[in-house]
Amino acid sequence: MTEIGTLSHYIKWSYFLNWLKKGAILLGDYAKWEDKSDAAILDAYVERNKNIPIRVLCLLNRASDYRDSYYHWEVYTNKKDGIRIDFNKEKLLKALGNKVLAEEVQYPSNKELEKVCKSTALPFIKRASYDSDKEFRLIFSGNKDTMKRGQLFEFKVKKDFFKECVDGIRFGHFMSDKKFTEVKNILKGYGIEKNVYRSKILRYEQWEKMVLRFVDSKHSNRRNKK
Repeated sequence: MTEIGTLSHYIKWSYFLNWLKKGAILLGDYAKWEDKSDAAILDAYVERNKNIPIRVLCLLNRASDYRDSYYHWEVYTNKKDGIRIDFNKEKLLKALGNKVLAEEVQYPSNKELEKVCKSTALPFIKRASYDSDKEFRLIFSGNKDTMKRGQLFEFKVKKDFFKECVDGIRFGHFMSDKKFTEVKNILKGYGIEKNVYRSKILRYEQWEKMVLRFVDSKHSNRRNKK
């Protein structure tokens, strides 16, 4: 599967199962984020936009040189229940249409900050120390009755949304074999079957064999030259 044009979201399996059951993207309040500067900038955006409340879906903007990262698994999932959802970027944005704001996040240094602030909307500016996130954001707007502070917001999607927009799902390295089999069967019931596999972030036997083969080949060549 090509990784160009892929947007990934790290999440607990139990959370994503709720998405599937409810037929909705469930979004929490950004006020609970650990990065308080990020939350403060989003608050400022809301204040400057007639106090219309928002929710944010944070995605990893995948590129051709992307490699699975221990950092993302450790920070954005938990050990036994973590998954990575790989969305087809084109299909996802088309399905959501003009219901969301969608843009790459910029990570300017302090020297670049003034220039970037003149050309980039507030929700898409983040501190340079977070540039490894490679984030692509979706901003969902609502109203005070449906999008209350401190509560989950349900963004309803059409019936086949996940089946059509999800290109693959990678499961965390600590999930048991039994749980993995159970979850794959659940996903089949929602029409998600392609590219469902497990992360090799902690153990990649093919890589081990390649290293040993190359090392043994080097030693063999040295012996032959003697």
